[in-house]
Amino acid sequence: MRRQLVGVVAVLAFASGCGGGDSSAEDQPDPLETSEASAGSTLPEGVPTTPPPEPPDRPANTTESALEFAEFFVRTYQYTYAVRDAQPLMDLVPDEQEMDSAQCQGCPDTKKNIKALQRERRYLVRGRPTFSETLQTGQRGRQRIVSMRYNTPAGSYVYDGGSTKPAPALEQVHVETLLYWQGDHWVVFDYGFPKSAGE
Repeated sequence: MRRQLVGVVAVLAFASGCGGGDSSAEDQPDPLETSEASAGSTLPEGVPTTPPPEPPDRPANTTESALEFAEFFVRTYQYTYAVRDAQPLMDLVPDEQEMDSAQCQGCPDTKKNIKALQRERRYLVRGRPTFSETLQTGQRGRQRIVSMRYNTPAGSYVYDGGSTKPAPALEQVHVETLLYWQGDHWVVFDYGFPKSAGE
């Protein structure tokens, strides 16, 4: 099964820097490393305090449930930046996949971007994404590839002291997810933000 998954991920041709959807967190010079963690801290005003709602419980391996879960993944991805904590996203990834960068190529990139936000002592809060395209583009047994394009309105960087700075809107962000039906629910094996020619 693991060999099959590597093959499917290769077909996706994920671009390097899979966390590219919010890579702006790394644009500024890297400040002194700190051991700050967001868990248990008091969040500044403007930072969401609750995660996005999960999709309806659909205990079946269907295209409909896969598409719903893929969009939930994107909302959770944005939420991790809003609270600068990668754990909500990692909770959607099986433990063995999270630890294997050859499989979940997006995981270490996302963690790196979150750590950059922690060092900069700011949160990246964006509006709710709207999807212009959510399509299943591949299937092999319990594995499904879902491709999405989405937009988000302009948001803001919220700093620990409460100050803010505008964050630009995102338009037609392309993300691909490799999902796997694990018993009675979906999990994320990999994700990436491929760039089309000319982008």
